[in-house]
Amino acid sequence: MKFYLMLLAALLAMAPATYLWASGDHGEEGHAEEGEEHGEGTTAITDKAAQASGVGTATAGPGSIHEMVSLNGTIGFHPTSTAKISARYAGVVKRLHVGLGDKVKAGQTLATVESNISLSGYAVTAPIGGVIVEQGARVGEATSEAPLMTIANPSKLRATLQSFPSDGKRIKPGQPVTLNGLGDNHTFDYKVTSVVPDPDSSTPLILVVVDVENPKGEWTAGSAIIGKVEVDEHPVELMVNSAALQPFENGQAVFVKEGEKYQAHPVKTGLADATHTQITEGLKAGDVYVTSNSYIIKADIEKSGASHDH
Repeated sequence: MKFYLMLLAALLAMAPATYLWASGDHGEEGHAEEGEEHGEGTTAITDKAAQASGVGTATAGPGSIHEMVSLNGTIGFHPTSTAKISARYAGVVKRLHVGLGDKVKAGQTLATVESNISLSGYAVTAPIGGVIVEQGARVGEATSEAPLMTIANPSKLRATLQSFPSDGKRIKPGQPVTLNGLGDNHTFDYKVTSVVPDPDSSTPLILVVVDVENPKGEWTAGSAIIGKVEVDEHPVELMVNSAALQPFENGQAVFVKEGEKYQAHPVKTGLADATHTQITEGLKAGDVYVTSNSYIIKADIEKSGASHDH
């Protein structure tokens, strides 16, 4: 009997320690322990875990919001990089040395024509290098006023964007313009070359012309494009990368980092452009905020809030 009483006493002495070990919460990797207190709209993530998740930060401060006008258009050959090839003397086409789509060099023989006057053949040569983009001549046919063929050099192109007068009045030569190719993800920065009335339109459209250097062949003549012209620049006291903004509760929030703690800051916004947004309330200059993958911080805060509600 004495043995059983001693065994029972030993078990009771061990019980509290066993209970504490079993109920302790070691937390998820990279996150704070369950017992650590966080304020509402706050979470804690180690720098190592944040880096592994691709969470990036930046510092809020002053800058400029660039007002843009978006225009549709097309890109084609530059007038100075095309040449329509005609016969010098009336005659008959005896031979074609090149065909549609062939690349040619300046001075290369394109066709041989027999003159009606001398009945001797002469060579029709290329005035520029490029590609044969049109061919109307056929062997045995008489030459006419129509071109035998057309050469275009794709290394220099011209973009033509259409604008209504209300926007066209704000666009001037030299203003920055970004051209985006539809379907091919091309995006390049240029300057507006000229702004002219559209001579072929029955509506009062304005043509915004952009000369495009194309030495590597990124652009293809005939492609549809969208041009974004910067028409004004607005200095602001405080702005953030637009990717930082996340829907939060009944508005928008930016997540501010202090050490390894992240706090949701509801904000009011003002002007915005393609990359940045003005902040009029909710942040101050010098705040370090989450830019890339800010949705991860939002999800973690919402998860923490849900667990605390239970």
